[in-house]
Amino acid sequence: MSFRREPRRNPVAWIVAADRALAKIYAANWPALDGFQLIETLDNPEGQMMGRELNADGAGRERASFGPAHSFVWPTDHRHATAQKFADEIVTRLEQGRNENEFGHLILLAPSLMLGELRNRFSGPLQKIVELDIDKTIVQLKDNEIAAHARKALAATAAVV
Repeated sequence: MSFRREPRRNPVAWIVAADRALAKIYAANWPALDGFQLIETLDNPEGQMMGRELNADGAGRERASFGPAHSFVWPTDHRHATAQKFADEIVTRLEQGRNENEFGHLILLAPSLMLGELRNRFSGPLQKIVELDIDKTIVQLKDNEIAAHARKALAATAAVV
């Protein structure tokens, strides 16, 4: 009889607080989340812009073979487009960290749009190390406040189990 053992996971947790414009990656010791420190910040300036700021030249024009020209606006959703693009960047960094065994546990703190975009892009191995994901917009808070939110959420889930 042979048993397949799971490899031992790194006792470091990465805590990711993100929205469409900013992502902060913290490292802490698992499971107490002590030694909480910011290790990287990712910026997405487009995430702060309104859709009309990106498309500042206005609506396009279309000319039919007869009659006057008509304006049109492409049916794109700026919020989703910027979230998708930034989620790709965040997940690339998380996959790099996982592949280099920089962390063994992952906690996500992000608003629902960003949380969904991140989840949709996670590989199977990355999904397996997600310990907790919280639908909350807290990336603009101070580091110690983000740490407190992460600890409180983790304690609440531990109490349920």
